[in-house]
Amino acid sequence: MNGKTKKQLDKVRKMGEQRDIAGLVDNLKDERDIIRLEAVQCLYRIGDKETDGAMIEALEDSNSMIREYALLTLISVGGEGLFEALISALDDTNDRIRDYAADALGEIGDERALEPLEKMFSKGYNKIAREAFLKIKYDD
Repeated sequence: MNGKTKKQLDKVRKMGEQRDIAGLVDNLKDERDIIRLEAVQCLYRIGDKETDGAMIEALEDSNSMIREYALLTLISVGGEGLFEALISALDDTNDRIRDYAADALGEIGDERALEPLEKMFSKGYNKIAREAFLKIKYDD
């Protein structure tokens, strides 16, 4: 890691300690994966609903670890767009992201998730999608 990246990483960590949400959100746009990852991890630890829009955008990141932390943050804070983000995350290339999304949809219990969950488990993707489907369909 070069000196410039280390300096920026230290700044991001300091922003996390100071709960500087705006500064951390700005760093989600950095070209370096390590900076974006540190920023999203800090935002996850802070856990503020104010970040929901930025987390939805971060779900499009090329780095799956960043997408994973963005999704976990959204799940923990809720907010507008959560349901739609979870449905979209069912199509992610990362297994853990799909699993987290399916599990969260099962917890939410919204019947609109039945069809996408059924498609997911009918393709043989995972047991979690099936369990979420059954939970929504048959839980009182």
